[in-house]
Amino acid sequence: GKILMGQVPNETTQLLKVLCTDYRPDGEASSRGEEKANSEEFIPIFANNPRELKAFLEHMTQVQTDSSQGVYDTLLELRLQNWAHEKDPQIKKQLHVEAISLLKSGRFVTVFDKALVLCQMHNFKDGVLYLYEQGKLFQQIMHYHMQNEQYRKVIEVCELYEDQEPCLWEQALSYFARKEEDCKEYITETLQHIEKKNLMPPLLVVQTLAHNSTATLSVIKDYLISKLQKQSEQTEEDEQQILKYRKETTDRKS
Repeated sequence: GKILMGQVPNETTQLLKVLCTDYRPDGEASSRGEEKANSEEFIPIFANNPRELKAFLEHMTQVQTDSSQGVYDTLLELRLQNWAHEKDPQIKKQLHVEAISLLKSGRFVTVFDKALVLCQMHNFKDGVLYLYEQGKLFQQIMHYHMQNEQYRKVIEVCELYEDQEPCLWEQALSYFARKEEDCKEYITETLQHIEKKNLMPPLLVVQTLAHNSTATLSVIKDYLISKLQKQSEQTEEDEQQILKYRKETTDRKS
């Protein structure tokens, strides 16, 4: 097989396509049903012919969508390799679309970890983030953006997944508090969400921000003033409710 592939790669690839889709052993009646060769067994024959291997695997996944997992795994690896090494922007863009499309085919649910490792090995960022989302690994999504210092993305992740994972805001605050550069804008925005949903005690907020040399007093002051105002309003509302209940009780007795 390898000798044929080395000498006549196109013809050998076509032959293997036929063997794996329309093949019937000689001398056996067609009434016994169509018997096809296992496409995964032929993958080693293409060891030195990645272009022909990609064509073969793409043919198999199109003609037989129930091809073995090994076929899909190898095709994903080839698409990622092609994407990683491609220099032409337009071709690279198309290869990106093909790789993402394959990931979204639903063929990697049972081999999630393997697909994730392949995407990480080839630095395929969108694939990594897609798999994180599918696996509901929201903290990993945020940590990915933290490592790349994508501050706005960190905020967006918190907004997207706060219902499933409210602690994301607390982690975001801690992250921004540790940054040396001025993150006042992001700290302020994070505090607004923390205050709105009452996610952290005020003392813990102050302790977290104490580690940040650029977090001005005004940021903490504005947060505390707003927090105290809301607590005061809540206390006043509670007192009014108590007075109302007392009056209703008195009226019933009289």
